[in-house]
Amino acid sequence: MNDFTILHLSDLHLNVKSNVLPTLMEKLLDDISIQLEYVDNKVIIVVTGDIIHKGNYDYEPSVIQFFSRLKEIVGKKFAAIFIVPGNHDKERNAVDEMMLKKYKFSIEEETSVKFKRKYWKYINFAFDKHIKLVNKIYDIFNENEQESDKENNEIKSLEETYGLSVVTIDKIRIAFIRFNTAWACVGDKDERKLKMGLFQLKEILEEYEEKKSCENKKTGNRYDITIALAHHPVNWLTGKEETRVQYYLLKNSLLNCDIYISGHIHDRDVINFHNTTHSLNTLVSGIGWPDSENTSNTGYEHTYSWYTFNLDANSIDVYVRKSDRAGTFEADTSIYTSPLFKEEEKIAMPINENKTQAFLEIDTVKGRTSKVVYITPELIPWMKSYMNIVIKVKSKLNIELEKSRRNAFEELSTKEDIRDSEQEIIRDFLIGMYDGARNTSMEIQKRYSEINNKYFDGFLSGVCRTILNVIECELYEKDQQKHDLRVHFRRASVENAFVIYKMLSIACSEGRDGSSMSPIKGQLIEAAYENRTPLIASINSKICEESFNYNRNKSDEKRKWYDFITIIPGFEENNYCYKDEKNDLRYAPWLTFGITIYSEKDKNLLYLLDYYRFNDLMADCIKEFLWFFPTDKQGFEEYLKDVKTKKWGKING
Repeated sequence: MNDFTILHLSDLHLNVKSNVLPTLMEKLLDDISIQLEYVDNKVIIVVTGDIIHKGNYDYEPSVIQFFSRLKEIVGKKFAAIFIVPGNHDKERNAVDEMMLKKYKFSIEEETSVKFKRKYWKYINFAFDKHIKLVNKIYDIFNENEQESDKENNEIKSLEETYGLSVVTIDKIRIAFIRFNTAWACVGDKDERKLKMGLFQLKEILEEYEEKKSCENKKTGNRYDITIALAHHPVNWLTGKEETRVQYYLLKNSLLNCDIYISGHIHDRDVINFHNTTHSLNTLVSGIGWPDSENTSNTGYEHTYSWYTFNLDANSIDVYVRKSDRAGTFEADTSIYTSPLFKEEEKIAMPINENKTQAFLEIDTVKGRTSKVVYITPELIPWMKSYMNIVIKVKSKLNIELEKSRRNAFEELSTKEDIRDSEQEIIRDFLIGMYDGARNTSMEIQKRYSEINNKYFDGFLSGVCRTILNVIECELYEKDQQKHDLRVHFRRASVENAFVIYKMLSIACSEGRDGSSMSPIKGQLIEAAYENRTPLIASINSKICEESFNYNRNKSDEKRKWYDFITIIPGFEENNYCYKDEKNDLRYAPWLTFGITIYSEKDKNLLYLLDYYRFNDLMADCIKEFLWFFPTDKQGFEEYLKDVKTKKWGKING
């Protein structure tokens, strides 16, 4: 976590001829100093153009003063600095438009190389002072740096306005692509007219491949992340140039770029590009024009940003800072749509969208593709509630099991034919949980199988009550609303060579009646048993048509449900063997579990029960109970006949 942080400055537009900084720059440095207290890793400074205002290099003293102060502020947290040119860093001249007329878009590398060889030296004249100034800034940050740091992070003189550099921080290799998007600027109306040039892409790609196979074998033959820097957003290029640049950036076999950082538009924005195999996040920020040239009475918002990268978590924390009317910087919450982001004053975003599963995969019957439920801000509270539900259900069922063990021991102790030595063995196992006594205790408990059956029956009823109460309470805590549910177990029974599922245990919210649950053939049960996953009725409505039609025609509105989930607890004994009408052996689940909801507002509960495999929790609880109270299916059925009267799902007595 927190592998490195990028301080993104853009469009400083320094316009003072002395080394006295404008008030805005003083307040910017003050805010950077304050925010650095919260940064606990190395800082890479990126400046995406327009350091100088309107190409006037008489303003150089204020630039040197600003970056000297910045170096002191960042101090030991400094890792590297990269600067790319902006349109204001370029000294305009009469040959600009003539040079551009010589440039022809081509997919042929030879044409591009010819243009670079013949005309680039003239184009570069416009950036001569920019290159010299950037080298002076680099010298400021190079001063007193360790030689090892210089080698690892390629902090060296700038010879060309574009290229590739590699930074190594704690064995993390970061490739920084430096684009020159300003070379084709000719005026104030450059949008959708700029060129990148195939020559620039090709040369950067060569460097990218060369430095990927670095001489230092300890760092490995790879980049952990690739970040592109440019002054202009990609969509300021001409259509054909934009398409080509996106191709180079997105293709895994080319530049394989993860992040594109730019400025120029004096705004903050987050835009994503992606194809089926790769995604590219763009981050934009900018201080903007000097206050001295602002003709508006409303004040001008100036922004800069911090980006903290968490590679192992595939995430970036984006902190945008803006100036208020007094020029003091504060968190810019205007772009934060999520209440959580507003509260934490940041945007959290993935580095690679394609590695991020932003949805829950919901199961369907075999032969059908799964459905997905996207994770929205509305779903997050449900996910938190679900985690609490699981923890509390486990805890309460453990308590129920402990009570059952103690009560069973006390009941067995009253049997006249139980010897003292047997009592001791049962106590060691049921209360002391001494596994060595289990086999002997099992032999004794078999003599009183009705006790095991009774406690198993009671435990299943307790499971229903516990789950109902926990869910009701947790969901009420979430939104202060009543949530109606029905929680139940069914058991398999063979009638005329067909398996019928009859009600066994049930718990309902107040005002809901489950005693009239009818026996069912259970197509959804069979599908869930075959899938070994929970299944939601509405997601698999085709095989639940009969249930939905019957429910739709109910005259009593209070008995109408909205949806339900069928869960097959996966414990070893939960297999029921029977002979079908052809006298062939068939298998079906012995016990099934289900939760019914009565309102659309609770559908997220079913999605989470499916996605987080509530069947595993049910299986663990029942397996743990059967460890202490082994229950024979046939014996349990006889117990139910003797103790309770079962008539098509209605329990009497």
